[in-house]
Order: sequence, then structure tokens, then C-alpha cells
Amino acid sequence: MHGGREGERASEGLELLSFCGGGRELAVPFRPQALYMHPDSGRLYHPCAGRAGAVGLVRSALAFQLSSRFEYPSGQTLTTQPTHFHWAGERHVLTNELAAHFT
Repeated sequence: MHGGREGERASEGLELLSFCGGGRELAVPFRPQALYMHPDSGRLYHPCAGRAGAVGLVRSALAFQLSSRFEYPSGQTLTTQPTHFHWAGERHVLTNELAAHFT
């Protein structure tokens, strides 16, 4: 998924998210349910390798491309936390598992 291309896959068939332009050396399996939008900054994060700090910031250009795929609570504005993310024809419930890294 490096550069926002839906469908880039590892040899195992997993979609990848590459950090810092590092290609496959800095790539992790893309887990759409694990995307985390920080409630204060609005920045988008994704889990990365533990040796890299476990939390990776999604670059702004890619975050912007993905922004239309977030779903917010019914009747709420975009100022609230998204609850779901639409990817590859599926509606993923966001786990917010990365929130613990920001407390």
C-alpha cells in the first residue's frame, strides 16, 4: 500500500504498508482495523515493528487519500473519532488499540 496504492501485496498475499519510503524492508502487513486517528491532532497512525516504536505515523498525503474511507457515528461531525474504516470491500470496526501509546 506504499504511496496509497490499494492492493500492493507481499508474496504471502498480504497488503503492505511501507514506512519512510523504505519499501519492503520497512513494510508491515496493512491492518485496516488498527488505523488510529488521534483525537487531538487528527493525525493517522498504524502499528509498525516494535523495534521502530510500535506506532508509525501515516504520511499526510496518504492519510488524506484514506480519509474518505472513515465512517463516523451517525449524526456526528468529523470532529469525533471514526468508528469504522472501509477497505477492499469490507467495513472494518476500528480497534483503537494504539490509543494506549498516547496516554
